[in-house]
Amino acid sequence: MPVLRSTAGPEACEIYYEIRQSPTAEARFDDRNSVNVVLIMGFGATHQCWEPQLEQLLSREQTTPTRCLLMDNRGVGRTGAPASTSAYTTSIMAADVYALMEHVGWEHAHVVGHSMGAMIALKLASAHPERIDSLTLISTTGGRFQSIPRGWRALWYAFQLMMAKKVEDRAMVDLKFHFMHSTLDEVRSQGSKTGRTRWDLLAEEYVEGQRGGGIGQNNDGFHGQMHAVWHHTATSTDVSRVRSGKFPVLVIHGRHDLLAAPKFGEALAHRLGAPCIMLEGAHMLCRECGYHINLLLDHIIYHARALVRRRHHYLDHSANASDPDGVPCSCRVSADVACDAHAVMELGQSAQHGGCLQGRHQGDDGPKRAGTPDSEASAASHTGLLTR
Repeated sequence: MPVLRSTAGPEACEIYYEIRQSPTAEARFDDRNSVNVVLIMGFGATHQCWEPQLEQLLSREQTTPTRCLLMDNRGVGRTGAPASTSAYTTSIMAADVYALMEHVGWEHAHVVGHSMGAMIALKLASAHPERIDSLTLISTTGGRFQSIPRGWRALWYAFQLMMAKKVEDRAMVDLKFHFMHSTLDEVRSQGSKTGRTRWDLLAEEYVEGQRGGGIGQNNDGFHGQMHAVWHHTATSTDVSRVRSGKFPVLVIHGRHDLLAAPKFGEALAHRLGAPCIMLEGAHMLCRECGYHINLLLDHIIYHARALVRRRHHYLDHSANASDPDGVPCSCRVSADVACDAHAVMELGQSAQHGGCLQGRHQGDDGPKRAGTPDSEASAASHTGLLTR
């Protein structure tokens, strides 16, 4: 079992990690034609929650070999759970991730974080901006009071969660916290689980995860990670270091998120000078909107180098932006990184400087791609910017 003993913080911790890649791509990895991706999951979740993204990222092995580094954060899964809450902060956990990058020999990587994992990703990018190729923050806030669930429904769910005695009861409440009701009520129409609702399937997965050997979360881990979330804040120094970093930044949020209010996700994007793309989902976007998340990751990860060469953020193109040769860049997204110029132009000024791209639900068939007769739908779709 691959583990690294991290000495970050007041209490050392053994961090479980995995590197996923296509077995046929090993001989073709080098800094020129391959990419490294670090995936950091959120509160109480293990690395296994990234499965919907892994399939897409690793499918590029024929054109762009990709390696993905995943870990269980301290306090959950197969990673150790220090007893003291002082051993849990987002900065300490960012140091854990940095230690893993050093351990596996990655000089740089694209960093993607979800919820608490996005808080960790922000601290990592602030501490080591020279090691970041791109930064994607999903379902997160600037921390402190913003981490408190808003609205009567969220508070009621929080009370129910505190009162739940059995793992089955906790599962019922936790799922309502993380997914839209419409998603949970969907009935599978194909495969071996035809006729069963997603609610039933996810509840089974949740209970199995909590009871399975070594993949749940004990009390020390629960209280420790809670401490990390409550004490996290995106400081002015963090924001300044990320804004000045030579890498693209993207914020993605669910319009129906009960745990991390959408307005706080948009506020964080505005502070970072990054676009905030709103998807039709709740907090667990990586599962609920996996297809759309994958399209956005595909774009920012596999086009990031061209964006870095122009020294401006993803979709953040001012009149003063220039490439390394000093040639002014007045386009919104340059031709060699945009999959479809028409869709990009229709994104408009709302995508710049922390604008919020409002998504629209496209139905079960998914979004239409830019360049089709219905270009308006594709340009304003819930992916914001669709890749090829």
